[in-house]
Parts: sequence; C-alpha cells; structure tokens
Amino acid sequence: MQRDAREPSGFAAVLAAAYATQFRLISACIPAAANDGAGTQVVRSIRVLAVGARGPAPRETATAPSAAAPEMPVKTREMASSGFQQALAAHQGTRTDRHVDQGIAEAVERQTRAMRELSRRAFPEPPAVPTAGGSVLAQWESILAAPELAGDAADR
Repeated sequence: MQRDAREPSGFAAVLAAAYATQFRLISACIPAAANDGAGTQVVRSIRVLAVGARGPAPRETATAPSAAAPEMPVKTREMASSGFQQALAAHQGTRTDRHVDQGIAEAVERQTRAMRELSRRAFPEPPAVPTAGGSVLAQWESILAAPELAGDAADR
C-alpha cells in the first residue's frame, strides 16, 4: 500500500490526530465565536476531516455575462476631482533640490574611497590565466610564480 505524500506520518500524524480530536470537541463553540466576531450568522457548522483526507473539491464559479460588472472607464489623473488636481500641483511644485553641506559631501567621498581601497586589499583581482599554448602544468607554475602570490606562498 502506497502512502499519500500529503498524509502525515510518525509524530506529525499523532499531532494531527490530536488537533483533529480537539477541533471535534470544540466544534460547537467555533461557529458561535466566528459569528459573534463577524456580527452575522455566516458560519453554520465546522466539519473536521479525517487525518490525510482530501477536502471538498473547490467550487467552480459561474461567470455569467449578466452577472459581470458593467464596463467602467479607467480613472486617470485628468478625470480626477479639482481638489486632487490642486493637491497634485502643490506637491509637484515643492522644492526638490536639497542643500548638501560641502563638508558632509567630502566626508562621504573620503569614506567611499577608503572602503573601496579596503575592499581592493581584501579581495584582490586574481592574476590573469595564460591561455595561449603550453601545458596546464606550465600555466599553473606561471600563475603561482606571479609576484602578487609570492608573498602569500612565503607566509605558508
């Protein structure tokens, strides 16, 4: 017998069964609480399915042409009220250029340069790999003999 992938197993099955039992015991209270919260009699009953059971098939909604909403024109800024037009004009007329303190701008530029230099030191560009001719061993020897890597090899 092949098990359904959606069906819980082991501890999850025990936990799911425990929750299902709990919901069955309080199933009379749930609709009352939901209806009190909604303010209307929306929920009539709760049906707790067995562990691993599939729920009811989703309802298909019938889209009758008569039930469709009437075609409405799309609202644009040009169709908006005069109050909206005034508010939009006031918003667009506000000052957008900002005064930047020259000292702050210089400090930001210094920090950016320093961070880029630290990044360049921490993550140096790898040496170019020779591709034309020669054996792979010769290419690796030339890479390892590069002056940038000579200091790293001496540290090891």
